[in-house]
Amino acid sequence: MKLEPTLDILPSLLFPIDINSEQNEVTASFIANTDTNNEDELIKLFDALIQPEFRSRIMSEQQWYIDTLTFFLNKKEKFNRVFSDITPYFPEESFDKRQFMSVLLTCLKKYMKQTND
Repeated sequence: MKLEPTLDILPSLLFPIDINSEQNEVTASFIANTDTNNEDELIKLFDALIQPEFRSRIMSEQQWYIDTLTFFLNKKEKFNRVFSDITPYFPEESFDKRQFMSVLLTCLKKYMKQTND
């Protein structure tokens, strides 16, 4: 059974970058100092913090995250609702949420492929 795309699942995946995730000072500083408009820096952030969370999920959940991001990126979603449900360490005013999610989608596909290899 294929799960329907929903924005409601994305905050749980992004929880490691949330202020409420109780990161140590080094990790919190790493997140806060990530340039969210720099693809290479986002990839490093996702590899360090999102990948372990994503890979701990069963394959159908991994696919659900990928399908959800693909669906909403194709619909030109702005992802404001997702980020209203979490409090990321980085400043929101300079934060391109669609680019962030696009890079996240690319990374999730890479992680899923690595899991299946």
